[in-house]
This record gives sequence, C-alpha cells and structure tokens, in this order.
Amino acid sequence: DPRVSDQSTNDVATGPAAGQAASGEAAAAVPRARVKPPVYPLPLKDLLVAGLSRWAAVVGVAGVLWWIIRPAGVAGVGIGAGVSAISCVLGLLLVQPWKPREATLWPMLLLGAQGAMLATAAIFGLAVYSATRPDPLAFGVSVAAGFLAMVLGMVSVYSRVALSHQKPIAG
Repeated sequence: DPRVSDQSTNDVATGPAAGQAASGEAAAAVPRARVKPPVYPLPLKDLLVAGLSRWAAVVGVAGVLWWIIRPAGVAGVGIGAGVSAISCVLGLLLVQPWKPREATLWPMLLLGAQGAMLATAAIFGLAVYSATRPDPLAFGVSVAAGFLAMVLGMVSVYSRVALSHQKPIAG
C-alpha cells in the first residue's frame, strides 16, 4: 500500500523529491541534517542585577507616589516590595540558571520560574499580610509592580544572551 510508510516525516525530503514520490516514481528518501541547538548557561549575576535594578526603580517610584498620595500606606509598599523581591529571587534560583542547557529549553524554564515566583509571592504574601496587616492597596500594588519589574529584567537578559548565541543564517 503506497500510503503506508515505515519512515517518519522528519526523515523524508520535501520539494521535488516529494513530488516525484507522490507521482508514483521511485525516489529515495533524503535524510535531513539534524541541527543541535546551542547549549549555554544564563548569567545569574546579570539576571539578578537587571531584575533587582528594575525592581528598585519601580518600587522606589511606587513608594514616592504612595507617600504623596497616602502617607499612611508607605509601610505597605515596603513590605510588599520585600515580598516580591524574595519570591522573585527564590523563583529564579529554582531553575538554576548557572547550569548549561539547550537553547530550546530556556524559555520553558523561565516560564516555570515565573510560575514559581507567582506562587511564592501569593503564599509568602498572604502569610506576611496576615501577620502585619499593611495598607492592602499599597501592599498589592508593590508586590505586583515588583514582580513585573523582575520578570522584565529576566526577559531582557535572556533575550540578550539568546541572541548572542544565535548562528547567522547562510544565504
């Protein structure tokens, strides 16, 4: 039966050879070269510096704005900022960025790190909020803003590292 083949689609060439095989002519399957993605670690120091510098800028602005709008809630900004910083650093350390891994694996690991950061921020934030009872809006805004700033810092470092390991396309 010509519809059944024991070769996988990854090993069969496309283009003219595929057209010849479809028309009934005997064509040998041309194996494709398998390209291994580059393997590299992510620089932990750069990830922490980029994330925490953006975190500090965002939390600093939030603290100043909160001090102007509602001075009684400034303590909530500081407590929320601490929760977001601790949860983001723990989530980042969870993926062990110093270990070399394939380039195709890093986006999934960083997405997993963001999930771990979010879960840690929720659990740790609930515990800290229950114990200290800061201004709820100031606390929530600073946790969310600090989390977003850390994620943006991680993305900027990852994209720089990934692009530096990309091979140019031969044309």
